[in-house]
Amino acid sequence: MITLQRQLQLLWENVLDDNSDPMTITQVAQKTGLSQQSLSNLLNGHVTDPRLNTLTKLCMAFDISLDYFGYDTEAACLHYLVEYGKVGILSPQLHSIHTEGDTLTADEKRNVLAILQWRLWGTKS
Repeated sequence: MITLQRQLQLLWENVLDDNSDPMTITQVAQKTGLSQQSLSNLLNGHVTDPRLNTLTKLCMAFDISLDYFGYDTEAACLHYLVEYGKVGILSPQLHSIHTEGDTLTADEKRNVLAILQWRLWGTKS
């Protein structure tokens, strides 16, 4: 299960501003009207259950749907960002993986995700 903190980190790591740079806390604060301290608390995991209004403002700042925060794995969040063109510049390897992933059936995608999850669980022991 992905945490809100990690979901936000993925946004900051992958969504670029108009100059193709990662957005800063200051930029997001200006776009949302949220304080830099509030954003820092979210990014550091000090706030784990923000108000809907806060999430809505973040969605507007990053130009994403509120659906993003409903995903429960990092892979699903990254897939959303790639699918909706929110990832700044894809490396050739990530682009290839994304392209090949689009050719899989729903069952094949579930199988690949299950294998990745099993692999992840195996590395945490």
